[in-house]
Amino acid sequence: MREAEIVAEFIARLDYLKKSYQFSRKIPSDNVAFNNSLVRLRRGMRRKRKASSPGERLHYEIEMVISHHARLFAKQDGCELDGRHIRKGSERALELLNPRRGRPDDQYLELHVQGLVALIQEFAGVRVLARRDRNSVYEPHFAQGVSSIIALVFEDPSEGVTNTKLVGIVRKTRLNYANRPLRFLDLFPGYGATTTKDGELDLRPGLRLEHFEPNIPIYCP
Repeated sequence: MREAEIVAEFIARLDYLKKSYQFSRKIPSDNVAFNNSLVRLRRGMRRKRKASSPGERLHYEIEMVISHHARLFAKQDGCELDGRHIRKGSERALELLNPRRGRPDDQYLELHVQGLVALIQEFAGVRVLARRDRNSVYEPHFAQGVSSIIALVFEDPSEGVTNTKLVGIVRKTRLNYANRPLRFLDLFPGYGATTTKDGELDLRPGLRLEHFEPNIPIYCP
């Protein structure tokens, strides 16, 4: 019975991962707009004189980081949020955020490939192996066996998801998680969540959903 439960749980998590990936590919993502906002913010922080016009609002993700840290700074100071805190929040955002490279949906692909690597290693008890060459010839490939599941699930040349790209993601994952655990539930905390009768999301035991205040509108020329 224990074996049947393990197999059922593996299938449930794999199904969740595949549906999450399919959904994420439908989410509009614009790296150009994000990067342009980051450039405007950095330029604005260096400006000595006040701009003649407020400019356009920053990308919502950048606003979210600034808003979060500005409120933390205001709380630390024990006073109402003001321009000083927004400036400090902006400085913090520039420290944390980097320009985005590659195709807009690469970040979703990388997350879900990492999730499948974690799933295989946790349930099969073996490492996912990806190599850049075969017999000293450059030929990115996955080792035979469970490692080949990565390509079976994600490879789609028509969408730019090639075997070479997948091998690169797996090798990068192995490097980034060389000294720390790679866990499926850490990558996908929403797995196992249910909806209450009031429509609220109820996460797994040990997790709590925090409600954040709306972004502070931030304009920058």
